[in-house]
Amino acid sequence: MGSVIEYKYTDVKKSIENLDDWYFQDDIPTRFSENKILVPSIFKFTTQLLAYQNVEQKDDVLPQTAVYDNQVINLNSDSKTYILRNIPAIRDEPYKGAPRDYLQRVIFQLSQIDFGDGVVRDIRSSWPKLSKELLDNDDFGLQLKKNIPHTKELDDSLKNVQDDYSKMVLIHDYVRRNMNWNGSESIYSEDGVKSAWDKKSGNNTEINLILINLLKDAGLKAYPLLVSTKDNGEVNVLYPFLQQFNNTMAAVVIGDKRYILNAADKYNPAYLIPYDVLNSEEFVVDENNSSWINLTNDKDAFKNSVSFIAEITPQDSMNGNVTIYNYDYSKNINVKKWIEDKSNFTDSYTQYYSGIQINNLQISGLNEDTKPLIQKFNFSMPVKSSGDYEYFTLNLFQGLEKNPFIADQRTTDIEFNYKQSYTISGKIFIPDNYQFDDLPQNLKMIMPDSSIILTRLLQPSAGSLDFRITLDFTKSTFGAKEYPFLQEFYKKLYSILNEQIVIKKKTNS
Repeated sequence: MGSVIEYKYTDVKKSIENLDDWYFQDDIPTRFSENKILVPSIFKFTTQLLAYQNVEQKDDVLPQTAVYDNQVINLNSDSKTYILRNIPAIRDEPYKGAPRDYLQRVIFQLSQIDFGDGVVRDIRSSWPKLSKELLDNDDFGLQLKKNIPHTKELDDSLKNVQDDYSKMVLIHDYVRRNMNWNGSESIYSEDGVKSAWDKKSGNNTEINLILINLLKDAGLKAYPLLVSTKDNGEVNVLYPFLQQFNNTMAAVVIGDKRYILNAADKYNPAYLIPYDVLNSEEFVVDENNSSWINLTNDKDAFKNSVSFIAEITPQDSMNGNVTIYNYDYSKNINVKKWIEDKSNFTDSYTQYYSGIQINNLQISGLNEDTKPLIQKFNFSMPVKSSGDYEYFTLNLFQGLEKNPFIADQRTTDIEFNYKQSYTISGKIFIPDNYQFDDLPQNLKMIMPDSSIILTRLLQPSAGSLDFRITLDFTKSTFGAKEYPFLQEFYKKLYSILNEQIVIKKKTNS
């Protein structure tokens, strides 16, 4: 049994500048969705219709009256109606991008005010005009002219630094260490940068405008960068719609290199593009050269390397020592997990293996941005047995135990956010009275476009097995049309990753 819910409402705006986007689509099916707006004709809106189904549109002009300065004014209003029927639900799919990128919708932004006497005022009709408007705004550009009081600690540290890159890193580290994000996300300052600096707390834009202020004071070229993070969705560069953005970061130019900084994120180092804007186009707000930049870096990736030495005991157990190296985006994620929830840090390693125990965890590299996070621990886990046979997997501690792509169909693109690299290597010792039984083959499996490469090397010897498994992703996004190929590859991939190593008791000769 299902239910049909019908509702209707009227929203009256006291400010005409921002009309809410209208979403036809949701996470439940919609039989009929209608948006009707009535706007005085002096206000001209640019609309962006994003829909793959046919949207019915109706335009009309209606006479209306308004009261201004105690006088009744006769004017017309433009009536616009948008109707969409039989809209499917948006599906929740693994590694899906921002829902907003897939929801059918219509977006409005005020572009002109026509006063009817030949005077027309353009409102954000181009990106350069939007940039100028922001730089003249009390809650954005004018905040960059505020005097941020320096601390003796910061000034003393800068005295010992000569090159611009080291200055940038030092100031970035200082701001992210001393400022706390209050959880509010906006492209505008709410209480002003000086107030945020005094409180050591502010929204994302306040923290990054403080960062830009201090970078400029140190003689660096730093600019505000309007961004739309991955959970907010992509920006359409053809439309100067300010509401597409949800955050402000800092763009710093040193020589021929550009760095993207977000001091509201305590875990991302200066050399690494923040993962939530990686592979996106974002807008530099600059008086002389506002521009779009593409935030890509082929070297940045999610990198894990797991190495362990273990033995299979006569008591049907695998005991061993593990070292895990987390690089770049993998380090960010794991440092955040460690700092915010130490007691549950190893949960991701234990959730798939019944009876596993992890002891003597040691962490290093937390406060060294250019070095990996290193985890070392001991582990013990039961191995399966049947008669004279015991079997176990080498696919441990990488988070690659479960195939996420089991659905037969896919409607959205697959977005991993970054390139990925995994390595599992080490040595397994087996009891003297056991031997390996029909080991899996060495192999190399490659996607047709070389976007994913799996390699497995096994080298047995008397009483032990050396192994190395590598999995590399050379691209971070796969289109929905590529899903059948990706799904088939993943089916084989997880079959190989989880293939069991079998040992059996030696027979007496």
